[in-house]
Amino acid sequence: MSNKLYRELLAKVPKETSLFVDHAVHIGCFVYDELQKSEKLKEDFMKLMDIDEDRLSKLMSGVHNFTLKEISKIEVFFGIEIINLK
Repeated sequence: MSNKLYRELLAKVPKETSLFVDHAVHIGCFVYDELQKSEKLKEDFMKLMDIDEDRLSKLMSGVHNFTLKEISKIEVFFGIEIINLK
């Protein structure tokens, strides 16, 4: 695909879709990076989220549609703030 065509197609993507993908990738990558630190951490996280390995993989894929409840659990588990209305 040519660079020009790519830019044209990208310009047609709705802003909310672009933001969704950015947020989902950011959260998924954060969770992935943190869980690489320890198998115990990964097990504790999966237990808190009530998910198995397959669901965890989807959660870290960058296309998962996180619920507010999931975001809240992630914030509490890692002691971080994901949602911060300015």
